[in-house]
Amino acid sequence: LTNVQEASEWTAVFEKKAEEKYYTLKVSSNDLALGTVEPATLTVKAGGEASFTATAKENAIFKGWKKGSAEVSVTESVLKLTNVQEASEWTAVFEKKEFEVTVSSNDLALGTVEPATLTVKAGGEASFTATAKENAIFKGWKKGSAEVSVTESVLKLTNVQEASEWTAVFEKK
Repeated sequence: LTNVQEASEWTAVFEKKAEEKYYTLKVSSNDLALGTVEPATLTVKAGGEASFTATAKENAIFKGWKKGSAEVSVTESVLKLTNVQEASEWTAVFEKKEFEVTVSSNDLALGTVEPATLTVKAGGEASFTATAKENAIFKGWKKGSAEVSVTESVLKLTNVQEASEWTAVFEKK
């Protein structure tokens, strides 16, 4: 105060600052062999925003995010939370990739194959059987347009990492 001419009384008024609330947000992967999440934890001021990223590994696909034990509710790989008003835990759900393996007969009059198609998860196994008819013999399996490479009548594929097409080759006796 400057140039005070008379006695005066002043009162300082203080207000209690509202206490700011913070919430902890946590994310995790359902299987670290299939995918990762970043960051794992964030502390956010009430009303704030947070962002988490799920990254699938080569053998997997990202299916979505689920909160707690609920079903998957967010399918984008980046989880964006706005106006945060509570602590929460989210899980990024990853699954192994799937591949379709198909087989066919070079001549159904000479032999059949079963099953015709199987959907196999990455790293999985598939088995197909070729059965020659009475007038024929089974010669082998060929992949795509390649030469016969498997001569057993049961084609067993292990550690499947790609879709493929196989043909059972039969010949007349």
